[in-house]
Amino acid sequence: SVPVPWITMKGQYDFTAGDSQDTAVKYSLVRGSLPFPSEEVTIKVDLSKVGPENPGEPNPENPALGLVTVTSFTNETDKIVLADRGESATAALAPYVGIDKDQLIELYWAGALVGSHTVDAEQPGDPDIEISVAWADIEKGGNGLVDVWFKVSHPDFINAEHSKSKQVDVT
Repeated sequence: SVPVPWITMKGQYDFTAGDSQDTAVKYSLVRGSLPFPSEEVTIKVDLSKVGPENPGEPNPENPALGLVTVTSFTNETDKIVLADRGESATAALAPYVGIDKDQLIELYWAGALVGSHTVDAEQPGDPDIEISVAWADIEKGGNGLVDVWFKVSHPDFINAEHSKSKQVDVT
């Protein structure tokens, strides 16, 4: 195993072309002062992704996607209280820079996929995208601080990214 720095991999990938690209790889083993070069092999590399520039790349958690805001049935923000029992909540997220048609936004509650939205024509500055969270999903997540986030993917890209997690207080 030989680690390859992210900056090296990123420097070899043509982000404007996207998709899977042929990349030449070779190494040299040096024993004493004698180099033993390897044959060059070609591998497929696909670093294409959806969404905005990620300041924490290559981490798939992209803070530039923004956070989810959860509104309970009783209009509590990021809280589910006893009066909400049996009722769904609404998760909302602002259309982010880089949003594009056919991107799939999937909402996760306590680690479980609970809803999705396929982007049509939303743009940054448009009203928030809302996804309903059923009571059954809230109940399965249990009480306490529950992590809620969303993942963004697209059928034309193999690499998805996700938002930072937001904690919702469920009592």
